[in-house]
Amino acid sequence: MVSYDVELLDRLRDQLGGEPGVTERAMFGGVAMMVNGHMCVGVMKGWIIVDRAGYADDAALEAWVDRGLRHVRTLPPKNA
Repeated sequence: MVSYDVELLDRLRDQLGGEPGVTERAMFGGVAMMVNGHMCVGVMKGWIIVDRAGYADDAALEAWVDRGLRHVRTLPPKNA
């Protein structure tokens, strides 16, 4: 049984599909999208900070993803 929003995960995959260094990692009962080894965004039950209305359309979701990307791009890559 999946305890996170699979549709949201698919939308995140679409948003991050062309980004270099992106991987997925099962984490805390959900899925985290990692960029160069750093968590950028995730779909985790109990970890949702943004209400569904805050990412209802693709432009709103992209704005949140961009915030995460801007932050992780400032960090040095982690060794795998």
